[in-house]
Amino acid sequence: MGNQGLPVGPAGPGPGCSTPELLQLRLTEYEALMTRNSYLLQVQYAFWSVALVILAVAAQVWSSDKAHGWLLAWSTLISLMLIAIVWGDTLCDLFGNVTYIEHALIPRISSLVGSKEFWLYEPYLYVKRRNQRIGAELTSPVLASVLSAVLIVKAWPLAPYEWCAVVLSPFS
Repeated sequence: MGNQGLPVGPAGPGPGCSTPELLQLRLTEYEALMTRNSYLLQVQYAFWSVALVILAVAAQVWSSDKAHGWLLAWSTLISLMLIAIVWGDTLCDLFGNVTYIEHALIPRISSLVGSKEFWLYEPYLYVKRRNQRIGAELTSPVLASVLSAVLIVKAWPLAPYEWCAVVLSPFS
């Protein structure tokens, strides 16, 4: 049984459902997805505070125990990378929900209503953002890669020809 006692099979509600019942079902699905997106956004915002706490603890430990500095730097970087991975996974869930809404739910609601005129905000945003490039999704992996490279170079000081060997060794 689906929402409000409506029969739901693998292909959706049964053929005996009326248009108002189907419309109510689709709108309820939309509301559930938007609520999920709101919660996912809250989780993403919480990750920023977790990252700041990790950095604050690392700074405090760094000031008291410099003997294990590289261990602290690596553990801090790994912690921040784990946060970035979970943050990216949350972002993928958000994008998946939005993709489902745009490609599956909107056409179904449009066919029930008989028009797409109820959905005006997304086309407005598309026109407004058409020329903007969104690079925020790449910030975390690029920053983590750069920090990893810097830590590797600082942790193992090698001569330039030795670094060439390290870089070329996977290709030999």
